[in-house]
Amino acid sequence: MTPDDPIPCRFLSTKGRVIHGRTAPCLRRTSPSSHYTCLRTQTVLGPDDGLCVPEACTPARPCYRPDTPCGASVS
Repeated sequence: MTPDDPIPCRFLSTKGRVIHGRTAPCLRRTSPSSHYTCLRTQTVLGPDDGLCVPEACTPARPCYRPDTPCGASVS
């Protein structure tokens, strides 16, 4: 992970996130071995009906919320 990597959406979910946390590589780039879902909709589509994959879950989407470290303030 580099400082230029996008911050993953806090609602993007995959098994890798559970195992490796918010620094999981599969949250930065789509992994062919991962299954992605949105925690808000519990499906593969976000609230805006867009596909939930790392490259699509960006600040350009209205439903995107940046992931925040534990203890940080959440808006």
